[in-house]
Amino acid sequence: MSAKQPCLSIHVAFYLWYGTPALDRRWVHWDHPTLPHWTGAVNKVHPPHLLHTPPDKPHSTYYPNRDLYSSSDEGVLHDQMHELRAAGVDSVMLSWWGQATLDVGRDSQGVNTDPLVPRVLAAAKTANLSVTWHIEPYGGRNASSVRADLSYLHAQYGGHAAVWHRALPLVFLYDVSMEHSGGTTAERDQRIREWRAMTDSLRGTAEDATLISLYHDRRDVDFTTRCGFDGAYTYFAADGRASSGCPNSLSLSVPCPIPADQVPTSTRIFLCARPNRLAHPGASPHPHPRVISQTPSPLPLQHHSPPPQPPPNVQATASRFTEGSTVPHWPDARRMLGARGKLFMPSVGPGYDDTRIRPWNAANTHARESGRYYERMWEAALRASPDAVTITSYNEWGEGTQIEAARPHTAADGSRYRDYSPEAPDEYLRLTRKWTQRAERACKDAPGLADVIAREEL
Repeated sequence: MSAKQPCLSIHVAFYLWYGTPALDRRWVHWDHPTLPHWTGAVNKVHPPHLLHTPPDKPHSTYYPNRDLYSSSDEGVLHDQMHELRAAGVDSVMLSWWGQATLDVGRDSQGVNTDPLVPRVLAAAKTANLSVTWHIEPYGGRNASSVRADLSYLHAQYGGHAAVWHRALPLVFLYDVSMEHSGGTTAERDQRIREWRAMTDSLRGTAEDATLISLYHDRRDVDFTTRCGFDGAYTYFAADGRASSGCPNSLSLSVPCPIPADQVPTSTRIFLCARPNRLAHPGASPHPHPRVISQTPSPLPLQHHSPPPQPPPNVQATASRFTEGSTVPHWPDARRMLGARGKLFMPSVGPGYDDTRIRPWNAANTHARESGRYYERMWEAALRASPDAVTITSYNEWGEGTQIEAARPHTAADGSRYRDYSPEAPDEYLRLTRKWTQRAERACKDAPGLADVIAREEL
């Protein structure tokens, strides 16, 4: 896009897997069934494969303010893109499940998102919003298939004005990390060699892109480097710690932070100065990163599942979600990746609640706290001096991470769906705008920023 962008770019996970009988001949995802636990005993308590019954009882703990919609509805897409641009978001990380014509396993309801890409691009263009690619773990995804995907995306959509082009397109690869790279050391090393061969073959070609992998834990610093990717994002919206009760205004869930007005000038400058560093050797500076890949997710291909389950005799707890999603680790992650010339993109989110599709997963629920949870994550992200920030998510309703507007709803059986009361339905879009403006002001107001950038590019 040609519009002026803030120094720190903001990207939001955006999903295209919703359908309604009126436009798609059936409900898609709004009726998503409950997912199985990895033990039979728990499945007896929480039976899997039970369908939800929209429009009265959809699969989310919240109810959309615009009602249950189809991702193919051009009017809805238009309004969503304009909402996000007004909130200060720079791109939608478009959930993409592979090339339309390929016979591959997609998410658990077989959603093929590729045919909808032209509609998203058209809607994004009207809002002066960019589109980045979020390549999902479709069946058989590997280094070779992703290389073909990048060629396909370039050929099909690369010339569109809405595609992110700050020097190169920006691509996120979900579930590509050391955690998802195979069981044995030999299997991991082989996958790394395959990914490295792919990234080496990509550089300098027309299909070249900035590639970002999943930061699951600190092993991914070495993994990202060896694979030749440009950086990592954390994705999950479940902070592994509860609030620390610090006396400052937002009570970060990291050791008591420095008040905003006491953050050293050098830190504020670095927040804006890093996004134009490249990851791969010998490349000229460009303002974004590069990625990695994965093996199939341990849970069914639905939503963005929690990390791999523990053995049956170990209870999952919120404090063990992932190291990458735990905000006290973000400064170290940024430092370690930066030392390798890689970019760090922490992911912020308003909360997490997937108990309608995973009723056994209440331990990983993170309450929204009337927006305080979201604001703590934002503050932690900015204090980590990131290269960009991603938001999980705009509309992942099944996992309760959405910032899209919600409204009250009571089902026929009396069960109530959550909303953002006592705040307005669009409260999280408003908070997003608050923090994107804060990030932009920090960049514009940083003394000597131009000199810092110039020195860094020498």
